[in-house]
Amino acid sequence: MDMWQLKAANKMEGLINNLIQTKKIEYTGSMLAPETLDVCSDVDMNVYLPADTGFEMETLINKLKDRYDSVFGYETHVYAMKNVLRICFRNGHRYDISFIYTDTINKSEKPETYETAINRTVNLFWHIASQALAKLGRDDHLVAAHLVLELCQLTIVIQMLERDRKKGTDRHRRGDKEDVPIIHSLRSLDHTDGPLNNNTADAIINIMFAAAKRMDVIAEALDASYTRRTAILDKFRVNFKLPAPNEPQATEDSTCI
Repeated sequence: MDMWQLKAANKMEGLINNLIQTKKIEYTGSMLAPETLDVCSDVDMNVYLPADTGFEMETLINKLKDRYDSVFGYETHVYAMKNVLRICFRNGHRYDISFIYTDTINKSEKPETYETAINRTVNLFWHIASQALAKLGRDDHLVAAHLVLELCQLTIVIQMLERDRKKGTDRHRRGDKEDVPIIHSLRSLDHTDGPLNNNTADAIINIMFAAAKRMDVIAEALDASYTRRTAILDKFRVNFKLPAPNEPQATEDSTCI
């Protein structure tokens, strides 16, 4: 089957070679057995860097936004001998790219500001959402459920970051009995789903989209340049042939952060 991954992999390989210094690029995982690829597969790549070569991940991501497609979500991980970028673009293409260093180099990390913490959390949320859909597409309800509950937690993380900013500290002996809208969304789902409660995939989808709408509201309130992404997530759902969400609409337009 001619899957999108084959052409997309070649395109990404060319871009990376043009954007940073590389020693070699190789494919891993299902890319080594193209007959196993399906619509839920991502592109796994190892990028080997020459000695004494480093780069800024955020700079690379920004360049990919311009030359590949707008970014839907991503997460990064820094290790002693490699950096990992897991990224999903708005066209649905997903990559898991390991940048492997020939030797240990000094990696200068900029201190995280409130704005960068918000941006990191928002992009992590949407990348995990794309992963959860892929897991559902392969009938892995356990991992999908784990991931969608993490999405709920990330909406609360955004609220905690905003509280820290307002109070000027991340140490709070007592709270202010804050409202937590995602909790209300989950309780509403429990009362409105009816028969869907007996269908695990439907329940996971409903929770995912309740969290997605909540994240859109919060992120838009905190960042004027932010554009909502729930509709894009829904296009991914359709592409994976998954059931439509049936979450209540009452909390969608709430502006409470």
